[in-house]
Amino acid sequence: MSAQPFLLAALAALLASWLWLRSRRCCGRPESCPRLEKDSPFLHACMADPRRARACRHALPTLAMRLVREGAIGHALACAGRAAADGCPGAWIVLGRIHQDLGNAGLAREFFLREASNPENALAARLAIGDLHARAGDYAEASRHYRQAAEMDSTFAEAWCSLGRCYAALGHWDDARVCYELALRQAPDHLPTMHALGLVLVGAGDFPAALRVFQEILDIAGPSGPLLARLGRLAREAGDFRKAVVYLKDSMKLTGLPDVKKDMAEVYAAMGQVEIAEFYRQEYEREYVL
Repeated sequence: MSAQPFLLAALAALLASWLWLRSRRCCGRPESCPRLEKDSPFLHACMADPRRARACRHALPTLAMRLVREGAIGHALACAGRAAADGCPGAWIVLGRIHQDLGNAGLAREFFLREASNPENALAARLAIGDLHARAGDYAEASRHYRQAAEMDSTFAEAWCSLGRCYAALGHWDDARVCYELALRQAPDHLPTMHALGLVLVGAGDFPAALRVFQEILDIAGPSGPLLARLGRLAREAGDFRKAVVYLKDSMKLTGLPDVKKDMAEVYAAMGQVEIAEFYRQEYEREYVL
């Protein structure tokens, strides 16, 4: 019995030692690590002494991005360079994004390609290269890298959305539609993706399908003047004039935009109701036309 207190004390010391060592070790989860949260004491300590960042593989890249947002570009470059030299995950991507913002596209691409050789961050690197080419207007080359990212992880909705934006910019409406539909399989009811799909369908001239998508957005997001006005125009293009009138009238109740009255005039004109069309046309001109 006399040895029991000593044993308990030893176990407590071992547990305390293990917890201390664990607190010093990188958890490998940068998206949820409390040490990487904004204004965390750990990041402040790293800023004062970068050697402290060795306790977390993701600290220096995270710190570099914070410095970029604060406008301390020189310090950010030094921090990201140190992270790359230490082999921190994502460091080359951070360096590439800094040089991309500085207008050094060639150097940025080189850094992204270095990160692409690391399987842990290959997907993020391919997306970064795609973003680089898309920003330069080279959508064909951007789509190639986005496609590679989508092939690496077919469940990653962002890759499909990025690829869809490229196809839409190139006027490849059917391909863009497929990409956004694949993205929505992974993230159903994601409003920005649904909105993008609706615009692609409008570009393709499939107004009934676009109308259905924006009606789904209405069910999720609720009514707003601009959304109801868009639904009214789509219903008009789809040939459903009665539904167009309902949407446009509801839009006028929520917004004072004169363009809605112009849309009403066009709908009534298409319905052959000339007097009502003329009324809305005059209302529009009185409020909007100089």
